[in-house]
Amino acid sequence: MCLLGRDKSNEELNRRIQQGLNKRETINHLARILSFKKRGPLSHTV
Repeated sequence: MCLLGRDKSNEELNRRIQQGLNKRETINHLARILSFKKRGPLSHTV
């Protein structure tokens, strides 16, 4: 839930912000999966 703008006039803005956040979270999740597959579960980075 996006806390910006709580009235109906900002509903579209809130929806667009939430879509952007969801997209970024999906990209980050994919990057973690690919990194895990590349390095393996016991890899440590310094």
